Amino acid sequence: MDATVELMADVGIDRVRGRAVADRAGVNPALVHYYYGTMAALVVEAAQHALLSELGPSIDAFASGGTVQEGVAAILDWIAEHGRTPGATILAEAMVKGTRDPKFRSWSRNAARRFRALILQRLEQGRDAGEIDTTLDLEATALLLAAALDGLLFHHLVDPKLAVTRAAAPIAAMLRDSEGERSAPS
Repeated sequence: MDATVELMADVGIDRVRGRAVADRAGVNPALVHYYYGTMAALVVEAAQHALLSELGPSIDAFASGGTVQEGVAAILDWIAEHGRTPGATILAEAMVKGTRDPKFRSWSRNAARRFRALILQRLEQGRDAGEIDTTLDLEATALLLAAALDGLLFHHLVDPKLAVTRAAAPIAAMLRDSEGERSAPS
C-alpha cells in the first residue's frame, strides 16, 4: 500500500503500474494482482489509505476540538504544515480524476459527502453550544467550509508559500454568533 501511495505521488495516479508497485515494495508482481485484482482497485484503496493516514489527524482534531473555530484552525494548521505530503497530492489528483473516471467519481463523491457530514455534525454541536450564528443554514455552511478547505489545500499544493492560516479569521467571522458579538461588552 505504501509503495502504491509513493508511486501515485511521484508519477501520478494514471501512471502507476503493477510491476513498479511490486518493485518498490520488493514483492512478486503477481501478488499485486492476487490481492487487489486490478490496478484500479489498488489505486482507489491506496488513495483511501493515504487520505485516512495523512489527513485523518486533522479531521480528528476538527471533530473533537474545543470549539468549531479551533477545529478549523487545526485543519488550516495541518494544511500549512503537512499539506504537501503524498496523501495531499493524491487527494487533489483523485478529486480531479473523479471528474472523468466513474470509480474515482464514486470514491471522491463518498469522501466529500463524509467530510461534509462531519463538518455539519460539528457545526450543529457548535450551534447548540452557542459558538456560531444560530441563523446560519448549516448544510450550506458545511458545503462552503468543505469547499474552502479543499480549495485551500489545492492552493497550498501549487503555491507552498501561501499563508493558509490567514484564512482562519474570515472563516471564524463567518461562523461567529452575530447576536453574541452585538451583546458582548466592549
